[in-house]
Amino acid sequence: MATTKSRIPIRKLAIVLLILILSNFFGGSLLAVYYNQVFLWILALPIALSLWLVSLRCPRCRKPIYKKVKVVFGVTFTYWGGFNPIPDKCDRCQFDFGKIYQSKDAISVGSNKNLEQRG
Repeated sequence: MATTKSRIPIRKLAIVLLILILSNFFGGSLLAVYYNQVFLWILALPIALSLWLVSLRCPRCRKPIYKKVKVVFGVTFTYWGGFNPIPDKCDRCQFDFGKIYQSKDAISVGSNKNLEQRG
């Protein structure tokens, strides 16, 4: 899981993980189908990488980057994913995922009531 000590931007990490997931899934599937079923264990790697991808969090406010919240007719819906597989910024604190996290960007989520109400 990417922590606040990560030296690469979250957006770049998400792109690399998506490429690794797709290439390992299709490559492992082709090996298992056309060569030998012993290679089915290779499909465990895309599953592990998918779990890592879903667990990515905003380094500033620690909100999962794929967890979205929408309000429709006064009812709040929470869902995972969305149409954009590589988000640009955090929905809660607007941190740009293309930047490397610096400790001076840190905010205290507990002291900001507006952030607690939104997410």
